[in-house]
Amino acid sequence: MPVVKIKQIKVTLKKSIEYITRANKTRDGALVKYSDGEFEGAKKVTEDMMYDLMNGVHSYKEGDVLAHHIIQSFKPGEEITAEEVHALGVQFIKEFTNCEHRYILATHVDKEHIHNHIIVCAMNQKTGHKMRVQRDTLQKLRDLSDKLCRIAGVHVITNAQPNHAFSMADIYLQGDSTNIKQRVRGLVTAAALEADSFSSLRDELLQRGVRMNVRGAHITYTLIDSGFKIRDSKLGVSYDPVGLATRIGRSSVYPISFNKRMILSDNGETLTVKLPQTHGKKCIRIAKNQTLSDGTTYRAFLSEDQPVMIFTRENRYAAHMNLDELREFFAPDYAKITRHESSSERFINATPGVSDAQKRYYSAVRRRSENLSKTVEAYETISSYGSVEKTLDALKEEIDSKKDALYASIVALKETHEQRGNANEVKELIGQIDALESEISESENMYMRVHDLAEKNSKTDKNQDKQTRNRAQNR
Repeated sequence: MPVVKIKQIKVTLKKSIEYITRANKTRDGALVKYSDGEFEGAKKVTEDMMYDLMNGVHSYKEGDVLAHHIIQSFKPGEEITAEEVHALGVQFIKEFTNCEHRYILATHVDKEHIHNHIIVCAMNQKTGHKMRVQRDTLQKLRDLSDKLCRIAGVHVITNAQPNHAFSMADIYLQGDSTNIKQRVRGLVTAAALEADSFSSLRDELLQRGVRMNVRGAHITYTLIDSGFKIRDSKLGVSYDPVGLATRIGRSSVYPISFNKRMILSDNGETLTVKLPQTHGKKCIRIAKNQTLSDGTTYRAFLSEDQPVMIFTRENRYAAHMNLDELREFFAPDYAKITRHESSSERFINATPGVSDAQKRYYSAVRRRSENLSKTVEAYETISSYGSVEKTLDALKEEIDSKKDALYASIVALKETHEQRGNANEVKELIGQIDALESEISESENMYMRVHDLAEKNSKTDKNQDKQTRNRAQNR
């Protein structure tokens, strides 16, 4: 049952080619085919395709379609070899393009279902005109794929809906494509099945038109075509960083957070991180593809099934720990966050007036004015999120994320201070902590204002309902 879909590439041409031609997916490149002969790397293919695009009848302009990405998937258990799938893909794309477009084809065998990724340059080498994907293009691709598969003796779908190309997300959605949350769930689920790291998950999501943005301990997914955004908490617990790490690693994980100042070295694949409370004498190594970062704070997702190896700064084995022991180092008891005084609490005897009565009056006016200003701000915040419930959820997530970053910065500051680190680093960390404490305080204050406002409105509504019932009874 071959499944076909097509997408446009407008920006990430080289990155897309690098992804589909990865050695671990294509038997060390044995299942990669370039239309112009030997495959010499993504850079060369990108340059060749850009040459065609720049020298067409209408030269390439920023924002134009660079290439089309076609995916042809076969169901698990299909009695067909990877070599046969590869040959079918080559025949398929040659016939579709009439051998007039450059293309790169890669057959992936790293998952249960064998599938072809084909990236076709949008520019026709012979005519100098661009390929146009029209309403019936997807069905034409599907019909051609079915025809070639029937000839090869491969099972095809006989009741496919016209003008519809099935994607992996469509399969997982089980027909519920009208629900946008379900659509995002399906896309993330399909991407996670293909991914083996957070880096490859980002690539898989981009291939499916989804951008993944990390902010603290949470992820926001954005549908690139529509701009629709949704937080992980709205999709379910298996779509947050811990849930995704579990999906990718196929085992339970535990997250630890640390500030970037705790990183001793980064070789591109592995982070060497100082072990807190050891005065910088010991460290752990974490695969970089097991981490997510928002720039300052890193979150690593460690498997609960495997002990963590501890090394000295001299790169010698020191010990190993289970996750329960490691938690004691990365999650010490934190002092309660001191809530910052509001600007109104920092006024120093600034109340106008001469007599005590006047001062009391003006003080009451100022308080009412400040309370009104805070109420307006709370209403504006609720309006930006759409409802009280959404506002409280968003503020809670924001507070949790900022606390996560705060705690990581506190640990990093302690380590830097104990090791008599660079004064600028200490100053920067103190600045981060002060800023985060202030932001947390503001978010917590806003949370309480929205919560109190909701309760007040609820009581008002109940009183109005009671008065209405009393009036009705008195009649």
